[in-house]
Amino acid sequence: MRLHRSRAVTAGTRIDSIPPMALLNPVPPPYDVREWQKKPFAERVKMVCQSWALQGYGTPWPIYIVYLMKIGFYVWMWSFFCSFTEGLGNLGSFSTWYFEPIAFQKAVLWSMAFEGLGLGCGSGPLTGRYKPPFGGALYFCTPGTIKVPLFPGLPILGRDQRSLFDVLLYVAHMGFLFRALIAPELSAELLAPTLILLPLLGITDKTIFLASRAEHYYTALVCFMFAGDWLTGSKFVWVGIWMWAATSKLNHHFPSVVAVMQSNSPLTQIGSLRKLLYRSYPDDLRPSRLAHVMAHAGTAVEYAFPVVLLLSDGGTTTTVALVVMLGFHTFITSSIPMGVPIEWNVLMVYGGFVLFGHYADVNAFAIGSPLLIAYLAFALVAVPLFGNFVPSRASFLCSMRYYAGNWAYSVWLFKGDASKKLDDCLLYTSPSP
Repeated sequence: MRLHRSRAVTAGTRIDSIPPMALLNPVPPPYDVREWQKKPFAERVKMVCQSWALQGYGTPWPIYIVYLMKIGFYVWMWSFFCSFTEGLGNLGSFSTWYFEPIAFQKAVLWSMAFEGLGLGCGSGPLTGRYKPPFGGALYFCTPGTIKVPLFPGLPILGRDQRSLFDVLLYVAHMGFLFRALIAPELSAELLAPTLILLPLLGITDKTIFLASRAEHYYTALVCFMFAGDWLTGSKFVWVGIWMWAATSKLNHHFPSVVAVMQSNSPLTQIGSLRKLLYRSYPDDLRPSRLAHVMAHAGTAVEYAFPVVLLLSDGGTTTTVALVVMLGFHTFITSSIPMGVPIEWNVLMVYGGFVLFGHYADVNAFAIGSPLLIAYLAFALVAVPLFGNFVPSRASFLCSMRYYAGNWAYSVWLFKGDASKKLDDCLLYTSPSP
């Protein structure tokens, strides 16, 4: 309701009379909010869906620029951390050093820190975060906030409120991450604290483990511990992400996801493109044939190029697959979807060019360590399989069910203004949504 009130203020305002800060106001819905509030629930839902089909989230265009600036910050900080190694970090000579092992490894470390700080795909107004635009570290560093322990009731680690010990554990984890990021060279001794502390944080609060995108970055870090096999192991991490993400799209609702997501894309604001995503706007908002084709074609592409990259060893075939991969992730990024995992897409593209482009001649099936093979089988096969068959028992992140839709969720029911009791009992670091 807070979003609707902010939109209502802008209704009927002339563009030339809008003050600069009003440019950040959402696009108002095509109906009077006060009248909308009086209508039956089913009618309100219908009106909101019709509004979304043409306006998406109502995002003001300066917000898209903010997200582009965030990508720039993400890339620039990565180059800054690379600059601690002689000869690396100058973005002007990017093509001469991007493939260096330490540059790739620091990209993974920085991505884990970026997400763990709350700056990644769960930040900003496109995820309902306004003041402040990010949480993460603000919340994890505040004793008394709610947490989700893996084993409730466990001594010290199993409390449902964050203790000073929990905060210090999180700060230590981030400290060791940044110590590795500013190191001229990476070693097992620099990576080991992260490999120990992040699972420990996962026991005391599952949220931190999941927010750090451990299914991707932690698995890659494990590969880095095997000097002779880190390239081959990382190749399977990237392929595993792509293949399971594609698998999660094998469902009946993914065409609806595409239609709804593209209705929020700044690129579909041209003409009546958004109407083409639906069968018959405004009466039938089921996905159109175009949305079905886009959904199924995208799924097929995400299955195809990882297989080609994994089996090819350079040359034209690899180049074509890399171009397709770049186009695939560019399309996702240009949609600027809710949840907006833009930095993740940047890393996937970068990793694709490093692992399968520059190191195309490295045979992915030449892993020599049985221990690494066992871990990759666990993290990239066993856990996703379990999560897909028993989704109520495993996070959609660890299971890589990114589009499956059958995620575990909770429903909260409040009567009247009973939700205000939460404000009296719980410690927040930002306003309650």
